[in-house]
Amino acid sequence: MTTPVQHDPAERPADALVQIARRLHALPADRQEEFLRRLAETGISFARLPILPGRRPDRLPLSHAQRRLWVLWQLDRHSRAYHIPIGLSLTGSLDREAFSGAFADILARHEVLRTSYPACDGEAEQRIHPAAPPDIAWNDLSALAPVERETQLQALADAEAATPFDLEAAPPVRLRLVRLAEDEHALFLTLHHIAADGWSVNRLVEEFSALYAARREGRDAGLPPLPIQYADHALWQDRLLRSGEGGRQLDHWRALLGDEQPELMLPRDGEGAADEGQGTDRREAGVPFVLDDALGARLRTVAGKTGATVANLLLAAFLLLLHRHTGQGDVRVGVPVAGRHRAETERLIGLFVNSQVIGADLHGGLGLHEVLAQVRDRSVDAQANQDLPFEHLVDALRPERRLDRNPLFQVMFNHQHRRLSALDRVAGLTIRPLAGGPRVALFDLSLEVEEDDCGRIRCDLRYAADRYAAERVAAMAEDYRRILAAFAAETGGPVAAIRLTADDRMAKDSMDVAGTVPPKTASGAALSPATLFDARATDSPEAIALVADGRPVTFGALKDRSDRLARRLRALGVGPDIRVGLAVEPSPAMVVGLLAVLKAGGGYVPLDSRLPHDRLAGMIADSGMALILAQDSVLGSMPTGVACLTLNADGVCGDGICGDELDAGGALRAPVDEALAYLIYTSGSTGTPKGVMVSHGALARHCLAAAEAYGMTAGDRLLHFASFGFDAASEQILMPLLAGAGVVLGAMAESTPERLAALILRDGVTVADLPPAYLARHAEALAAAMPGHCLRACILGGEAWDLSLTGRLAGWTGRIFNAYGPTEAVITPLVWQAGDERQAGTAPIGQAIGERRALVLDASLNPLPLGAVGELYLGGAGLARGYLNRPGLTAERFVADPFSAGGGRLYRTGDLVRQRGDGVIEYVGRIDHQVKIRGFRIELGEVEARLRAQEGVREAAVVARDGSSGKRLVGYVVPAGDEGSGDDAGAGLVERLRAGLKAALPDYMVPTHLVVLERLPLTPNGKLDRKALPEPEVAASSARVPPRSAAERALAALWCELLRLESVGVTDNFFELGGDSILSIQLVSRARRHGLSFTPRDVFEHQTLEALARAARSDAGAPATSAAGQGLVCGALSLTPIQRWFFEEPIPNRSHWNQSVLLRLR
Repeated sequence: MTTPVQHDPAERPADALVQIARRLHALPADRQEEFLRRLAETGISFARLPILPGRRPDRLPLSHAQRRLWVLWQLDRHSRAYHIPIGLSLTGSLDREAFSGAFADILARHEVLRTSYPACDGEAEQRIHPAAPPDIAWNDLSALAPVERETQLQALADAEAATPFDLEAAPPVRLRLVRLAEDEHALFLTLHHIAADGWSVNRLVEEFSALYAARREGRDAGLPPLPIQYADHALWQDRLLRSGEGGRQLDHWRALLGDEQPELMLPRDGEGAADEGQGTDRREAGVPFVLDDALGARLRTVAGKTGATVANLLLAAFLLLLHRHTGQGDVRVGVPVAGRHRAETERLIGLFVNSQVIGADLHGGLGLHEVLAQVRDRSVDAQANQDLPFEHLVDALRPERRLDRNPLFQVMFNHQHRRLSALDRVAGLTIRPLAGGPRVALFDLSLEVEEDDCGRIRCDLRYAADRYAAERVAAMAEDYRRILAAFAAETGGPVAAIRLTADDRMAKDSMDVAGTVPPKTASGAALSPATLFDARATDSPEAIALVADGRPVTFGALKDRSDRLARRLRALGVGPDIRVGLAVEPSPAMVVGLLAVLKAGGGYVPLDSRLPHDRLAGMIADSGMALILAQDSVLGSMPTGVACLTLNADGVCGDGICGDELDAGGALRAPVDEALAYLIYTSGSTGTPKGVMVSHGALARHCLAAAEAYGMTAGDRLLHFASFGFDAASEQILMPLLAGAGVVLGAMAESTPERLAALILRDGVTVADLPPAYLARHAEALAAAMPGHCLRACILGGEAWDLSLTGRLAGWTGRIFNAYGPTEAVITPLVWQAGDERQAGTAPIGQAIGERRALVLDASLNPLPLGAVGELYLGGAGLARGYLNRPGLTAERFVADPFSAGGGRLYRTGDLVRQRGDGVIEYVGRIDHQVKIRGFRIELGEVEARLRAQEGVREAAVVARDGSSGKRLVGYVVPAGDEGSGDDAGAGLVERLRAGLKAALPDYMVPTHLVVLERLPLTPNGKLDRKALPEPEVAASSARVPPRSAAERALAALWCELLRLESVGVTDNFFELGGDSILSIQLVSRARRHGLSFTPRDVFEHQTLEALARAARSDAGAPATSAAGQGLVCGALSLTPIQRWFFEEPIPNRSHWNQSVLLRLR
């Protein structure tokens, strides 16, 4: 065994390290592993050893960065995303012989520029070609008119940049020299990124200048010899990863990044192409801007005070920008490092740049200096661990594999010193860069920062044009300037205090205080539903206010009955903030009792007789009610111990005492605006219901605003459908009455569609407020039972619903509304009216009505940009007073409004939303419906929306359930009527849905199980009852399903061979089992030998065994190299690049290139 030379590691002389490196290089590959282990045991880091040219194996490996680019090239060989096009203007007398010789010297000097990358058994290797004179394409455009010359020059530049490389057969460099005039030429030098990086470009141009001048002047260029070649670096990198140093750096990054790899959720204006992949040619645009010199100088001073660099500060500001635009706390970006910190690589051309993931844990309470210190420390740590290739880190962390997402980060920050902009004269030539053509977006967003020699800082915020609008990115650029200005000012305040453009927008819009539908009564006036109802009854006493069982009740009669009962309640002590239980059925008694309590100045507490006895008893005890107003038909369901006043179905007291007989002490007075109007109990997270207190003024303002939003008039009749224990019941009673319209009773959640349709037609209903789940189930049955457009409007509310439902309702209703709101913000403070939408997707929840405000904020109560997902906060006039007997919970959910000068409040809804450019708010899901699946945080509402959007689905729900290997998603679907029935139909639907979801969602968001139900379970209020969703039948599916078809069996054998597994099932995921990009290429190669044809892209798009087997094309057992059919082929075929160039060139005599031969036949 060869043992390293023994020296004190801390005092190891340089020549001793060279000797150790030479001994390592001299060993055969099978003995190097043990040498590296013994080296680590002596305390010597492999990274300290010099890189030496040494024994090269027969098959030269690629570096890890090269392997990744080679895989991306395999995925899309026509992409120009990783081309490096360089255009140079050469002014002066050009010596073409010296020009060609200079590039010949460069190719001879740098092996990487004459290397191709063929594959053997799906694995690439470096093949270095002998040095040879360069192949320089030549064009002469000097005879053309100036305008035509510029057009042709640009066409040549575009063609050069777009022409794909054949990395397996040819070196990754192209040269084209174009003559424009006697003393003016253009050079197009195109490199593939697999052989060069930004540093290499500068090095190449510098060497060309030196070599050209030397050849022109007949002297030696004086360039120092290169100590190694790029292939030596690739071998060194492989040894580094096998040494202890590679493991140490990997441990550092694992600990820093953890198991979760959060995706940066920047708001988008477009989704891009559905099949776009990493490296696919997406157009890139940019917003350039320059920081003024005073700001730049101030930033250098601030950075210096904290021991940071300007680059650290600029990165910290960028992370804060992303934090404020997403609301996310864990923000990470990619940061390139040159990878040339070793003397051996400094002068090499090659791909040395490495990507590192640098981020910060941010929240609004942090100070700017704390953020800068975080970024400074993480950047220093990253520099100390920069040798670990990014590709190795990706393979170790195994993030979700998606073609449309860069792994680990989607946003890049690149800080560099001045790039090539101009060169001095070189041997009679002046070399200047030509303007570049369109750029290809490699990332969603990237900030390129450049410092020149004078200290000026130039920025360019680059973005994928198919995902972001120019206006959005321009606003981000402005916000970045503001954050930098805050750093420069050294205010010491928290990051949440920095005012960005979203704050300006909110101020300009006056926080939507006026909403979109102004109320009829001015803000601040004493309002009560009781007084507003009385005014309507006085104006139109003979108008129909109520229809029950086909029997009408006029406004005058309803006022008379409610006045009598109100006087009786006053006599019993009911007044401001006195709570009265109201236990009634859908009957006139319900309306009379509700109005009477309000007129007495008290607050009613709905008691649903269908609730469990213990829950009713708890509500009664918690509310402290001293009286229950109960309809005689439900009196027996009420707990004992509280005084009860009974009513018959018409709302008349059962004891015969009439309010008219009471003395003046029972006379009615106008209720107090802020006094309690109703107390309604909603489910609590602890299992104990919580009582929400709503005032008379808030209830009245909401009813007026809602009536205005829905266009209610005295000619309307609204169908009452909601359970009385649901706050929508109050709106369905009071909103039409305050508008002078009528209420129709008799419908319930249990009503059949035929019975409901008959009720609507018999009683002249014009507006119906129905649960989306009920409509989704019965839309077609209702349409069959009712003539076209018998309803003026239909209101849907209470839960999210799919836009496809509008098309199913359009035949029998006019306007369609979505009404949204939590009880704490008084029923439905947001309303959206559907237009001509017939597409799939969740219906928006609209805009604030009345005097409400709807704000989309982050966790620090900062306003978010349009399109960003944040929590919805509701404010303005019309919030509930809070929770009864729960001051702590009230303080938690009702927070001070930081944007209100009058000491207002905001209610935290817990709903995740985004606001569109037109002000409409879209519902995303619940904060408490976010779950982690395989380390990814996902929103169940997004998965539900995608599932509902699939063809053949009428209703859908998704829940997360615990399993033996962690949480799993379970989807429930109700098929559309034309999907058939039976096990076969259900299995076919599930298969189609799974395929559709996989095409639209990352794999971790696709439900593990899809369950087909006849209907979704509903609560008594008509909402989805998630707790009643059945457990999926997992016994059979939990076992691994073996391969079934010949293709599946062949692929399974290859998977086991490549991944070193004993067996695989048809639902196993290639990447989850340990597959990676390189193995996917090898899989493709080996599958061809078994007669199966598919591409590396197919492996990414069809990651399970059964999906890949379906995507594979069978060659009927023939090897991949079998000859193609030689029959007649018809159709158009595009020109090759050289053919296209030939026909675009202004060539006077094209026949000059004809080739002919004369044959004499004897």
